[in-house]
Amino acid sequence: MAAIAATVFAMCAACGMPNQSASNERFVDGDVANVSGNWQAIADAIMADGKVTRAETEQAIESYYQCMDENGFSGSYAIDLDIYYWVNDGSWGLDPDVPGYQRLPERFQDPDALGTTQDDFSSYLRSAEGKALMANNDKLEKEHREPCKVFDKVDEMAQAAVDWAAYDRRKFDAIVRCIAANAPAYADRARSVAYGFGDTSTGVMKLSEEFFGKDDEHWAEFVSKPAGSEEYKLNQCFRNPNGVPMRYFGQAEYSGENRGAQ
Repeated sequence: MAAIAATVFAMCAACGMPNQSASNERFVDGDVANVSGNWQAIADAIMADGKVTRAETEQAIESYYQCMDENGFSGSYAIDLDIYYWVNDGSWGLDPDVPGYQRLPERFQDPDALGTTQDDFSSYLRSAEGKALMANNDKLEKEHREPCKVFDKVDEMAQAAVDWAAYDRRKFDAIVRCIAANAPAYADRARSVAYGFGDTSTGVMKLSEEFFGKDDEHWAEFVSKPAGSEEYKLNQCFRNPNGVPMRYFGQAEYSGENRGAQ
């Protein structure tokens, strides 16, 4: 079933990190920068000098989701360039009112109210009707996203210059600080994890395994707790350790459920 849209967790200010030093360059070719829909020109301008600055990365992401909005998508996204080079969290899906979009049967649009189960949904997706519906919507989604794919090249250029070890270290430290501030009962346990980064493991992976297990076998023990609990907050620290705001686009009622969230 479609993934649930990311939950915004308001972390305390003490969890924040200093901004990573980087160029604040944004391209300033006014006609290109401000014309909605001129996506290829915007992407080309960002990549013209063969590198993507921190500010240009944010500009590219904002332009990408503006393009998605104008082509029938709704969703949310978060940017935290201190711990990840591109979109840090979020989800999106094609709006059901887009011509040609086929909605799921009513029994799956509010499964809790109607008493349907995950097994019911899985069986439907394996059926001829379910396969046809998904194939139709996947095709429609690809068609509508096509104009926005020009920003994939910007993503690739930014990714090519990433120092993964540095990002991992900053995210590891941010998660530990966040847990100390928001889930203090688990602070000592988080601090006890020795940082390490190698070919087969990272610091963030070790921290995750400490709480959720190697195969996430303990993950449900945290996410199933009430939103105000330290367990829930600890899980949110892994998703959004610096408490950056979620940004929304498209239809205001977007919830991320019952659509193909990415």
